[in-house]
Amino acid sequence: MATYVPGSSQYLPQPTAFTPDYKFLGNVLDVRTDRYNTNYQALNDLYGKVVYADLSRQDTNEVRSQYVKDIAPKIHQIADMDLSLQQNVDAAKGVFAPFFQDDLLVKDMVVTKQYQREMSYANTLLNSLDREQREKYWQTGIDAMKYQMQDFMEADRNTALQMAGPQYVEDVDLYETSLKLLQESGLFDEEIQGPPEFSPDGRWIIKTSGGAMVSKPALQYLRRSLLDDPNVQRAYYTSAYVEQRKYVDNAIQSGAFNDMDQAQRAWANQTIAKAEEQLAILTSDQEAEVANEERKLENKKQFTNTYGEAASDLTGGTMAEAIAAYDADQQNLQDKSNQLADASSYKQTSGEVPTNTLLNRAYQLMMGTNIDGDMQAAAITFGETKKKIDIEINQYKLEEIKYQQQINLENLRHRNNMAAARASREAKEEEAAQPNALAEAAGGGNTASTFLTPIASYIFL
Repeated sequence: MATYVPGSSQYLPQPTAFTPDYKFLGNVLDVRTDRYNTNYQALNDLYGKVVYADLSRQDTNEVRSQYVKDIAPKIHQIADMDLSLQQNVDAAKGVFAPFFQDDLLVKDMVVTKQYQREMSYANTLLNSLDREQREKYWQTGIDAMKYQMQDFMEADRNTALQMAGPQYVEDVDLYETSLKLLQESGLFDEEIQGPPEFSPDGRWIIKTSGGAMVSKPALQYLRRSLLDDPNVQRAYYTSAYVEQRKYVDNAIQSGAFNDMDQAQRAWANQTIAKAEEQLAILTSDQEAEVANEERKLENKKQFTNTYGEAASDLTGGTMAEAIAAYDADQQNLQDKSNQLADASSYKQTSGEVPTNTLLNRAYQLMMGTNIDGDMQAAAITFGETKKKIDIEINQYKLEEIKYQQQINLENLRHRNNMAAARASREAKEEEAAQPNALAEAAGGGNTASTFLTPIASYIFL
């Protein structure tokens, strides 16, 4: 609308009230509010990390406490700032910058958080409803993390900065893992028969399949499959490490040693000496086993050359199986010999052997011995599940017994016939001798007549 003034060519516009663009202003206000809330939350989280973050070391806790006291006045200033403006946010973040510039303090935050996370994961395994998951939990893994965290807390600044955070190592349960691997491999589904044996009296042939004939190749298969498994190596290293730490703690507490280094060297030397002794015994036993398998293989070859390949099974299994068993024993002997040689290789170092070198040598030997022991137990158990014993009559012995019985029967018949003939001959001789005796008695006077009447009466009766 407009207002016209008479006699004037101009007009005055009708005044109207100003109407703000509430939608635009609302959008602007929402953006500023969201930005403020986002920045406030980010600064609040940053403040929480500084003030409430879990720390494990005493020195970092002291540094953090002093730092919180120093920034207290600045925190009040931040509360009055407009955090929707980026320059204010940057200024507020600058207050916390010195905290995160302390490498050891940040390292402590990260390591402590990782330790808590790994502990939570271990507890999840422990409380799992899945049996396979529960079996991954073991106290050794927990103890290892506690020792690692203890070392981090007690280390000097430079050493602590180089240390890795604790990590939970799952239990591999090598025994059950090995059994499952053998069962699923399908390599031992066919019968593997050993050489036949005979009962003490020779009457029965005892044929055994499975058992040691399966255990030996099964052990070689497990070694090839699992020895280089990183999970197996980590688990057994963790076990050796925890055993060493417990020995050291007990030795120091009992006063046997003055410091950790002495106790560690003592444990390492004892472990190495024990492993060398065990390896020497195992190597000797394996040499005897190889000699025995070599003798069996040679006998089998001679038997096969004499009676042909078709008769080879009579000595237990095929030639290929016998060769495989011999090769397995040879490889096992080579492994034991190498381990025995490596066990003392560190002694060739001139001067005093460093503690870490001793510990690593002891860890490796202990790991090798324990891993091989568990795999052997699994291989033996698996072989026993495949074991089958068949008892048959020894036909050769049966024919021998029959023949001997026939001879005995003929001898008995001969003795009976001889006895009957002798009795008959004696009876005839006695019968022939009776008339002569009577005649002699008749010509012998009164003396003979005294016996004649009873004899005659007896004969005629």
